[in-house]
Parts: sequence; structure tokens; C-alpha cells
Amino acid sequence: MELLEKVEAIKEAKSVANKIKLGHVHLSGCTGCLVSVADNYQGFLKILDDYADLVYCLTLADVRHIPEMDVALVEGSVCIQDRESVEDIKETRKKSRIVVALGSCASYGNITRFCRGGQHNQPQHESYLPIGDLIDVDVYIPGCPPSPELIRNVAIMAYLLLEGNEEQKALRAGT
Repeated sequence: MELLEKVEAIKEAKSVANKIKLGHVHLSGCTGCLVSVADNYQGFLKILDDYADLVYCLTLADVRHIPEMDVALVEGSVCIQDRESVEDIKETRKKSRIVVALGSCASYGNITRFCRGGQHNQPQHESYLPIGDLIDVDVYIPGCPPSPELIRNVAIMAYLLLEGNEEQKALRAGT
């Protein structure tokens, strides 16, 4: 029984009271940025265990509608002929404290800027914009895909700025 009490005490000491709500929003792209998120392996699992709850990710969480989030990692560009994509990015901005343009497609359009439509399954999809052309973006992480370390560091920074101690929160205000 003594060992069980020690294990419980260790669990209590390690848990974080105020986790941030983290989401991954996928638009038009190749999903390479999500692969970079997953390439964080145990580093990302540590973030999810102690500092963040993954509240939205079509690939990893069973949630179909964009919820309130502290940090939204947005991958891909927006097809302006796709009404649902345009609505999703606007809803993401409305429901997120921090929006991160994750990867080059979300940051500046990347290869989707050269799309001319005519794709077999969606021929009307011909114009794509980076998310910053439609909403305010707080953080840009370019790269195709961005490095796993950079994604992890942004998640840690967001936690410290939103839920850290007063000195860490003061960094947010630039004081």
C-alpha cells in the first residue's frame, strides 16, 4: 500500500492544473505538417500529458465541429471556391485565442498558389489563399513541413504565455 501512495503522490506532483486547449485544423494541403507534429514523438506526448489537451484534430480526435481552443495550429491554405473551408477558417479565428499558420501553405500559399483547378474530383477548386489573407494570424511557422522541434517550441511558448507564472505571462504584453 505504501508504494501505491508514493505513485499517487508523484502523479499529483507532476500534473498541471491548467492545461491549454490545443487544436489542429486541416485545410487544403498534403498533411505533411501533421506528420511533423507526430514526429515529436515522446516530446509531443509529454505536452499532451502535462500541458495541453488535444481538443480538435480530424485525424487524431473524434470531434467534428471546431470547438473553443487556446491554440489552433492551422495547416494548409484556403480554397476560396470551397465555402466550408472559408467558414472553417473564420470559425477557427473566432474560437481561438492564438492562431498559428502551420507550414508554408498556411503561411504564404506555397505550392497551392500555383493551382489552376481541373482536379479530377473537384475541378471548380482553383484559387487558394494563405490563411492570413482571410483572418488575423498570431504566429507563422513556415516550412514544408516545419520542423517538429519548432512546432513543439511554439506549443510550449503558448502554454507559458497563457498559463505560466506572472513573469512568463508578462512576456505576452511585452513588458
